[in-house]
Amino acid sequence: MTVLTEGEYLRATENFATPAINLAGSTSGSTKFVASATASGVLTFPATTDTIATLAGTQTFTNKIFTAPTINGGTINLPGRSVAASVTAAGTSLATATLLNTDINVIGAAASGTGVALPTPATGLEITIFNTATNNIKVYPNSAGGTIDGGGAGSAVTLTTALRCTYFCTATSTTGGTWLSAQLGVKSA
Repeated sequence: MTVLTEGEYLRATENFATPAINLAGSTSGSTKFVASATASGVLTFPATTDTIATLAGTQTFTNKIFTAPTINGGTINLPGRSVAASVTAAGTSLATATLLNTDINVIGAAASGTGVALPTPATGLEITIFNTATNNIKVYPNSAGGTIDGGGAGSAVTLTTALRCTYFCTATSTTGGTWLSAQLGVKSA
C-alpha cells in the first residue's frame, strides 16, 4: 500500500494494484474512492475549492444551470418571482426603450410614444407587464431580430392603458427571441 503524507502528490501516471484511494479525514475517519470493476473513463476535478455532489447524497445547488434536465419526483423549491413595482417607460425605439430586467413589471409612468424592451430571451422565460400609466406603451423584443406575436423583427406591440400581459419566449436564435403574448384579464373591481 502506498501512503502519502501531507504535501505529497499522486503523479498523473500513478497506477495502483488495489483499485481504491483512501483519503483520511482531518480529525477522524476516511473516504474511499473505488473504481468499478470495468472502469473506463475520466473524472476531471475543477481547479477550485468545491464540493462533489453524489447520487445518494443530499446537496443544495446554488447558481447552477441545468440544461434539459429530467427530474423524477422530489421537491423543487423556486424562489419568488422578481418584481419591479415602479418602472418608467422611456425612449421611442428599441434602442432607447427601458430595458426590463424583472419577471413582473409595473409601468407607473409613460410619456406618449415611449416603451419598454423585453429582457434577453431564454426559451421558457415569462415576463409580465402591468401598464398602470396614463398612456399606452410600446413593448419591444430585446433585439432587432426578435419578434412578438409573429410581427416584424424588432417591432413593438402596443400595451394599452390599464391592461396587463404576459410575454412568453418560445424560442431563441442568434438574432433574437420569439415571443408570444397572452393578455390577462381586467383588474378586479
